[in-house]
Amino acid sequence: MATVQLQAGESSTIDTTLSQGENSFSLWRRPVQMLVAKLNRLWWHTKAYGTILSMMLLVLVSLFFVYVYWLYRKFIPVPAKRAMKNSG
Repeated sequence: MATVQLQAGESSTIDTTLSQGENSFSLWRRPVQMLVAKLNRLWWHTKAYGTILSMMLLVLVSLFFVYVYWLYRKFIPVPAKRAMKNSG
C-alpha cells in the first residue's frame, strides 16, 4: 500500500499489491506484445525491401557484366574468321 498526497490536501491510498487475476507475467504482457508486433513489422519490411534491393543488385551486376563485355570487345579485337573457298 502506498499513500499519495493530492493537491487539495486529501490523502489517497493506492493498492500496489497484485490482485487474484494478475500475476507478474501479466504486468509484462503488454510491453512484450508491443515488442513482438514491432519485430513482426520489421521482419515484414525487411522481406519487402530485401526483394527490391536484390533486384537492384541483380541489375547492377548485369550492367557491370555488359560494361566489361563491351570493353573487352572494344579493346581486344577478335580476328574475324576467313571465309573458306570451295575447291571444287
